[in-house]
Amino acid sequence: MILSRVVCKTKGEGMAQDHRLRRRIAGVLKARLPELGLEELPDPRKARGRRWKSLATLVRATLVSLMAGRKSLREVEALTEELALPLRRELGIARRIPDTTLRTTLCKLPPNALRDCLRAQAKAAHRRHVLTAGAVLTLDERNA
Repeated sequence: MILSRVVCKTKGEGMAQDHRLRRRIAGVLKARLPELGLEELPDPRKARGRRWKSLATLVRATLVSLMAGRKSLREVEALTEELALPLRRELGIARRIPDTTLRTTLCKLPPNALRDCLRAQAKAAHRRHVLTAGAVLTLDERNA
């Protein structure tokens, strides 16, 4: 459903527990995504022809999809279509985001700006003692 790949089922777990876990994950996303400062990212797109006014919405959808275990932009598009309306409102995703729009935008986005946002979030999580001992966070910048 909403974040089905994040939820790991074990024997004996009921639907109510899955629902609560998804709601908790959505709550964490709601609380922590604004801390990333995605609104501060420089928008590399031209003003003319923008259908998506907010660059932050596009990046937020991509990050949420990665956290949900999606591996391609086509899967990101599918997730934005499958999201329940309340979670869409919380994340600021009004409708399905085409994978081509995501690809074009993410290719133009300077990696240093996004890396700085993610690095600040990782440091904040470390200061809050949220990361477990031995946790590893990698940011891979590949040039294709």
